[in-house]
Amino acid sequence: MFRLKYDPSAIGKFIFPNVTWRSSANKILLTFDDSPNKHITERILKTLEKNNITALFFCIGRNIEQTGSLVSEISTAGHCIGNHGYTHINLRKCAINQVKDEINKTSQLIAEKTGKSPRFFRPPFGRFNREIISTAAEIGLKTILWTLITYDYKNDINLVKFTFRFIRDNAIIVLHDNIKNADIICDSINLLYEYIQKNNLQFGIPRECLK
Repeated sequence: MFRLKYDPSAIGKFIFPNVTWRSSANKILLTFDDSPNKHITERILKTLEKNNITALFFCIGRNIEQTGSLVSEISTAGHCIGNHGYTHINLRKCAINQVKDEINKTSQLIAEKTGKSPRFFRPPFGRFNREIISTAAEIGLKTILWTLITYDYKNDINLVKFTFRFIRDNAIIVLHDNIKNADIICDSINLLYEYIQKNNLQFGIPRECLK
């Protein structure tokens, strides 16, 4: 049970087999939730470039509207853009029409800003049910969860480092593009990169990790 706090995929992959919990090709996929953020995103992009990491950014529709060209900057830098809902509401508490609206509005914004329609969806807070997954699939989106949650939003670098012990060669890792972890986000990326290198693991790019 202790491990499940950090790696829900151990059980999730059996209960929800239509959800992607793990990377493929034995490579690590780094993902960010809650993008874009006018205070954090550009720092993240610079740190990823320094470490030669290509990531998947799950973007909130409302944040896209409020941050001008930032989502297009993420895309132009070579990263993948995913759908994280429009208002970051718990979709399990929503009627299905509202779920559709949350997803559709965000996909439309992403397509308008980047010229590319998103292929991947992550429900806010990682909370979902079969109906939400089916709705996303009907819209053309594959639901992506994770193998490792770092709890970086608690703004504790020692906690982030502690979670690295659960990394495996097919991990999907979650960090956040969020003001809550502003003090530690760049250090978190740098330390993660060092850990991956030290343990002879390898980062992959979204299109190869999510085949």
